[in-house]
Amino acid sequence: MICFRPDDLLFREHLSWLDRFDPQFRKNWEKLYWSDPEDAMCEAEVRRLLEKNGNNAEPNETLHGTKRSPDFRCIQAGKDFFVEVTCISMEKATSLTGLNHFPDPGFSFSGVGRVTDKLFHAATKKTPQCSNLGHPALVAVGTFHWQASRLCFERKHLELLLTGETLISQNIDGTTGGPVGDDYLSTNLRSATFLSPKEGGFTHARNPVSGILACGFGCEPPRIRGALHPKPIHAFDRSLLPEVEFCRLKPGYEAGTLITEWV
Repeated sequence: MICFRPDDLLFREHLSWLDRFDPQFRKNWEKLYWSDPEDAMCEAEVRRLLEKNGNNAEPNETLHGTKRSPDFRCIQAGKDFFVEVTCISMEKATSLTGLNHFPDPGFSFSGVGRVTDKLFHAATKKTPQCSNLGHPALVAVGTFHWQASRLCFERKHLELLLTGETLISQNIDGTTGGPVGDDYLSTNLRSATFLSPKEGGFTHARNPVSGILACGFGCEPPRIRGALHPKPIHAFDRSLLPEVEFCRLKPGYEAGTLITEWV
């Protein structure tokens, strides 16, 4: 059993922030905290991240749960965007990766792809909440698991959100059955968050989600990176989160060559 220890300072800070709004928002968050403290504190961490990047964040959930909507609405320099938060619990992160919360010499690490799958499924599940908003919407996925925070949100892993899992491939001569040319990397777009395969190529998917924020809150400083949808309904202006680096597909990807870059 992994013991989660909430940050008491952040807890009080978040309550103070909630007190600026309708009292029902505080009641709702406290109810969430007592039922799922990791989920509640993940929301608090994301709110702190948004404000640290210069945004004016406000609660966006419906007060009595009559409609599913993103957790936060943010405003900066006259631009609005929304953020929906979901949490990978410490126990779930251990189950997905085989990693203990803190390092254990007896473990071998082989579960990165399964965490990437979790980010993909989070975007899929949250797409309806990001629809029909009129502004960009990000899905923030956080965890307080120390090793997962340090290892699973590296650049090379998050790039797979845009390309899908890569495969080592080689062309085969249909006559001789022998290899032709050098090996190369290919993808069938498995777990590609924003692209779906179709005959002869691919199509854009989940375009109400403008991007993913992968938030490793388990280490200090937190490891925060993002991945941008190449063709969303509403493009996210990454300057609204200036301290977060984002991955995107380089122009020309439509021709079938998926190359990522960090900006």
